[in-house]
Amino acid sequence: MNDLHYTNHFIGQVGVTRVGLCAVNLALWDIMLKVTGLPLWKYLRPVKDKVKAYNTDGGWLQTTTRELLSDMGKLVERGFHAMKMKLGLPDPREDYERV
Repeated sequence: MNDLHYTNHFIGQVGVTRVGLCAVNLALWDIMLKVTGLPLWKYLRPVKDKVKAYNTDGGWLQTTTRELLSDMGKLVERGFHAMKMKLGLPDPREDYERV
């Protein structure tokens, strides 16, 4: 990959050159993973047993405050510690009330 990069860098670092190099890079990874028979995450070995995640499937603008609280509560019950609540109602006071 370094040889390919440095023999083509005069063409530019973006555009078709970069796309071509990315295609070659992905093909090489694909070959290596097929040879080892491992998925990428196992080949690279995860560094953590679990990662924090947040959920965006709730808190929709069209829901009532009661539905919003129910949605958020269900996400907490599923183990999420963070979630995305949508804002952007015509009246900012309604957004404030939802928060």
